Amino acid sequence: MTDRSPSTDLRLFSALSLFPLLTYSTRFAASDAGSAMNSAVDPKPVVTGYPAAGVAYPYPAPHPPAVHYYPAPAPPPPPYRSASTLLLRRIIVGGIAIFLAAAAVTLVIWLILRPRLPDFSLSSVHFSPPSSYDLMVSVYNPNSKISIEYDHVSAAVLYGRDAFSEVSIPSFLQAKRNTTMLRARIAADDLARAIAEDRSRGDQTVGFHVRLMALVRFKSGIWRTGRHGMRVYCDDVSIRFKNATGDSMFGAPKRCQVNL
Repeated sequence: MTDRSPSTDLRLFSALSLFPLLTYSTRFAASDAGSAMNSAVDPKPVVTGYPAAGVAYPYPAPHPPAVHYYPAPAPPPPPYRSASTLLLRRIIVGGIAIFLAAAAVTLVIWLILRPRLPDFSLSSVHFSPPSSYDLMVSVYNPNSKISIEYDHVSAAVLYGRDAFSEVSIPSFLQAKRNTTMLRARIAADDLARAIAEDRSRGDQTVGFHVRLMALVRFKSGIWRTGRHGMRVYCDDVSIRFKNATGDSMFGAPKRCQVNL
């Protein structure tokens, strides 16, 4: 038997230990080389979930999803109206339209013509024994384009708080810028007695009121207004008795107030 030194044994152990590792590395390298050669010869496509370029899809292409269009809902039907209701509504609307048109035309004409109220003044008062009073009233129409029609004219005398003997005056038509004199004879026994009592106490001047009423209408050509009630107030009229047979009006003619 040959004697071996420890160093020789150590080298031998190292060589035996590395031999399996070298054998495995050689086999792994050879395997990698073979795989690389096979890949170069027959490369495998990359799997992406889609057919490769140039390859037909095995199944027919699916149709695009169908889109359904629904028509808009129809508007609700109008509420039912009977023929009589529609006719009544048209009559009302037509009547209102005619009324507004007539009112507009009347307003325009009124603004163009500008009608003015007549002027009234009490010109004279005369007493005729035993109980008759004669009133003279002056009426002036100041309008240059409008005439005035007077109907149902009446006059009355108020003494104190009492009214005596209302009398009628004939209707008349007053032309433009015309002055008309109205005469009213009032016979009132009660009025005469009341004035006689005041005169017996020494009152030779007495006061009373005159009222006139009428229905008037303004006219200009074919245009005319409706009839309107007019009231005339001649207040605080004073007369002085000169003697037992007559009297005269005290002061100037009395201007009267006219309301329409």
